[in-house]
Amino acid sequence: DMGNQAIVLVANAEADYLTCLTNDQLKIVWGANSPELTSWSAIDPTFPDVPVTLLAPTNGDSGADLLLESVSDVPTIIREVENLRNDVLYRAAAVGNVEGALTFMTWGDYQKVIQNNQDRIQLVSVNAGNGCVQPSIESIASGAYSIVRSTTLHVKTSSLTSIPVQSFLWTIVSDSNYSQIENAGFIGLDFGSLPALRQTLQKAFLDASEAAALAAEQTPEATAEATAEATSEG
Repeated sequence: DMGNQAIVLVANAEADYLTCLTNDQLKIVWGANSPELTSWSAIDPTFPDVPVTLLAPTNGDSGADLLLESVSDVPTIIREVENLRNDVLYRAAAVGNVEGALTFMTWGDYQKVIQNNQDRIQLVSVNAGNGCVQPSIESIASGAYSIVRSTTLHVKTSSLTSIPVQSFLWTIVSDSNYSQIENAGFIGLDFGSLPALRQTLQKAFLDASEAAALAAEQTPEATAEATAEATSEG
C-alpha cells in the first residue's frame, strides 16, 4: 500500500460561492465538452456574475486526469485553459489576487503553498453526492474526500528472487527515498511505517527464495519418476 494521491482545488478566499462545488459543477468548469464559460452565474444561477478565471498546469499533467476521472462518469479531457503554469506558487498567488479564480494541484503542492504563507486563498470542499467534504489528511486517507486515487504496488511473487527487483523495492521504502514519496503526493505512507515495510520485504524475499529452492529440488525427482514410469509402461 503506497497510500493515496489527491488533487485539491484552490479558490480565491473572497468567493464564498466556491466554498463547496459538486461533481457536476466541477465537470462543467473543467471538462472540454462543456460550453464556454463567461461567468460563474452560467454554472449556477445562485452564483454571482463574476468572470471565471481558471489556472492550470501545462497540458499532460496527470492531476487533470485524476480530477476529471473523479468527477465525471464518462471519459473526458480538460478544457482549453489560457493560464497554463506548472509553478504552483505562481498559480496560488494569481488565485489570491483575482476574485473568481480557481486552480487545482496535488495535496503535496498545496502544502508548499501554505509554507509560502500565501494568503487570500481557500480550499474548496467537494460534494460527490454525500455532502461537502474538505480535503485533509484524514479525509484523503479515509476516502471520504472523493478526488483521490488509492495506489498499491503489485509484484509477482517469483520475481522477488531477482536482485534488481529486490533493489528496486528496497530503494522505494528506504529512509532516503521518503522525500520522493512525499513529492509524488502520496498520503498515508508515513515515515514511521518504513521499517515495518522493510521487514515485510525481507520476509517476502526469504519466502520467495525458499519456494524457488524447494521447486528446484522437486523438479528433478518428478522428472525422473515420470521417465521411469513411462519406460516401464513402454
